Amino acid sequence: MLVALALLLTGVVFGVTIMACVSDVRSLRIPNLYSIVVIGAFAVAFAAAPESFGKLSAHLLALVLIFLITYIMFVTGLMGGGDAKFGSALALWVGLPGIVSYVFWMTLMGGFIA
Repeated sequence: MLVALALLLTGVVFGVTIMACVSDVRSLRIPNLYSIVVIGAFAVAFAAAPESFGKLSAHLLALVLIFLITYIMFVTGLMGGGDAKFGSALALWVGLPGIVSYVFWMTLMGGFIA
């Protein structure tokens, strides 16, 4: 039952990601609420089914790593603040094992949308 909740929340994150993409394309803005929902959904999903995620530290390190990279890109004008925050929030779901693939796809999709 709890794994089903984690899967449902993954679907919520997917929907919020689509909404963020549409918002970014239309107005070059990603509302902070979207990042908050993604982080909150992860917290609930991890609490419900921690065995589905591995170590929490790996997920937190992924968030910090992506935030540091995207913050530098934001400060230098290469990326918007909403993109940096939302990208970091999504990295929380990926964790360290998937971070290289995540950065690849984030770069590819970011270039496509831009």
